[in-house]
Amino acid sequence: MPQLTHNEDGSTTLSVNSKELKALRDLVIDRVPELKRVREIADNPDVRTTLRFVKSVIS
Repeated sequence: MPQLTHNEDGSTTLSVNSKELKALRDLVIDRVPELKRVREIADNPDVRTTLRFVKSVIS
């Protein structure tokens, strides 16, 4: 699972094993099917472009 490392300069580094993250993602998506559809929509380039446009108008 995620591991925090406190660096000498006072900063903190978060290390995450990508295999563990992928397993957690799959578990969550299997349990909540709606999330899979949301992820598919969010991965669509047209949706991302539209969201960037909306964000620029609001900002």
